Amino acid sequence: QPGPTYRPNNPVSRGAMAAFMYRLAGEPVFGAPGTPSFPDVGTSHPFYDEIEWLKAEDITGGFPDGTFRPGAAVTRQSMSAFMYRLAGEPPFSSPGVATFPDVSTSHPFFDEIEWMADEDITTGFNDGTFKPSANVTRQAMSAFMKRLAEGPGVGV
Repeated sequence: QPGPTYRPNNPVSRGAMAAFMYRLAGEPVFGAPGTPSFPDVGTSHPFYDEIEWLKAEDITGGFPDGTFRPGAAVTRQSMSAFMYRLAGEPPFSSPGVATFPDVSTSHPFFDEIEWMADEDITTGFNDGTFKPSANVTRQAMSAFMKRLAEGPGVGV
């Protein structure tokens, strides 16, 4: 029987992303509320505490319908917003010109994606695109988080 696998090309679920971010933040002491903030994340959910921590820290507000959707894959554009908020929303002046041809200056996550590029957290794909609607793979998420943890100007 083979041991556990990492599955680097699999997408990251929103629930797993909450756990990754909570751990990256140093697993701060946090008392999750007794009443769930999201109807689709009950107190028995394996990532309940981590998701409630994201909510309490204003890293996520969930979807407009009030759900969190913990089993859904995280898109690259949503991940950029979560990463920017996890970093404390540092002051950043976005450029007037887009770094990535598929993320225009009018894109809803333009500032967050440009911040990631400016901090060398992302360089995009080999073809020069960012692919904002694509799911974040586990290997990409680990690289983004490592770069965020190590600070600006550090790549892998």
